[in-house]
Amino acid sequence: GVYVPGFWAGVEEVLAKSGAVGKKRLCAPAIDYARNGFEIHPFLWGEIFLEIHRHSHTAAGREIYMPNGKNIPNVGEKLYQKRQADLIERLVSEGNDYFYLGAFAKKFSKVVQDANGWITPEDFAAYKPMWQDAAVSSYREFEFAGAPWPDFGGQVLGEIFNLLEHFDLKRMGPAAESGETMLTMRKAIDLVANQNIEWHYTNTRPSTAEIMSKEFASQRFQTLLSEGLKGYSGIQPLKSPPPGSNHLTISDKDGNVATVLHSCMSWPWSNGLFVDGVNIVAASAHYGSGLPGPGERIRARIGPNMFLRDGKPVLVSGSPSVGLVENIVQTSTSILDFGMSVEEAVHQPRFGSAFISKIPGAFQIESDISPEVLSYLRRHDVKFELTNPWNWSNGSFDGIAFSADGTATACGDPRRTAQAFAV
Repeated sequence: GVYVPGFWAGVEEVLAKSGAVGKKRLCAPAIDYARNGFEIHPFLWGEIFLEIHRHSHTAAGREIYMPNGKNIPNVGEKLYQKRQADLIERLVSEGNDYFYLGAFAKKFSKVVQDANGWITPEDFAAYKPMWQDAAVSSYREFEFAGAPWPDFGGQVLGEIFNLLEHFDLKRMGPAAESGETMLTMRKAIDLVANQNIEWHYTNTRPSTAEIMSKEFASQRFQTLLSEGLKGYSGIQPLKSPPPGSNHLTISDKDGNVATVLHSCMSWPWSNGLFVDGVNIVAASAHYGSGLPGPGERIRARIGPNMFLRDGKPVLVSGSPSVGLVENIVQTSTSILDFGMSVEEAVHQPRFGSAFISKIPGAFQIESDISPEVLSYLRRHDVKFELTNPWNWSNGSFDGIAFSADGTATACGDPRRTAQAFAV
């Protein structure tokens, strides 16, 4: 399942078009952390501990994560990635010539082929970044823009907000306080997600313009009305992947914004293979939405998104995790429909993914949810599974909200190792 990594080509492309600093300045912190190390925090230690059976397969993996040959470093000890520091320094000086056309591509391909994979240096040489227009729609008085196909996360979010626009959420209340809202959101998310997956497998996907249209949302609204809220039959559970992605949302002094999810597209350290100090990951977790054809991009569900008013950002966000759609829908509506601050919205209890519940046909809910919500769900014959409050599988809302005067506010989500800061 190994694919050509697109991240560095994207870095080069964006720097050439919009970069305000050079590669040397941009990469200096990453080189410093890799060469001189950083203290292992508890969340990272837990990930390393759980996945040690993967990244200890090879000497290259053990060099980083078992430096004394036997045990992983403890919390508070430093993690060093000196080969990766060398790689980044070489990318600063040689860029795409080294990564896609030179020795890195050859070394990467050899490691994969030696493990019975198929990737070649020619695959690297053929890779080109894509510039695309966003998938656009609106939600109430806001303009909406999301990452476009074949990332169907941003598009799916637009579809869901189109559908939720038909409901009087202000009357119903936020999802953390209203079983009616929670169940309506759950059913809307599943309706949209299931249709998208069916389109992917049957090659019957309508155009993005049709999918994002208000007419299509009205048809879906009628479907939800005809089904009603009684009962819930979710998808069969999958094995829950450990955290493997991270999201960044940023704004500069001039009000320009960017939001990006960087994903290994898989379970972390999925095959134990390394090249130049970097893990070669397999994208199998994202093949579940349909295999791409020759020359096509993988069909990812990542979902960077923006809400704007008169072209100016109001809320810009994204999230890692299998529960990213649920996270963004709940948190965004709490901010946009109910006037909550980012911190208030992030700290509310959430419902999460239906993919990873241990109970077939159920979805996850953080256990500090209102008892009235749980009572409502039970009366409507809904299956759910309680998890701990601030459960990591519900992602990390990594977003910035902007007030009318341009003031930006953000909050690190306590479910993961998120942070918000201004410089």
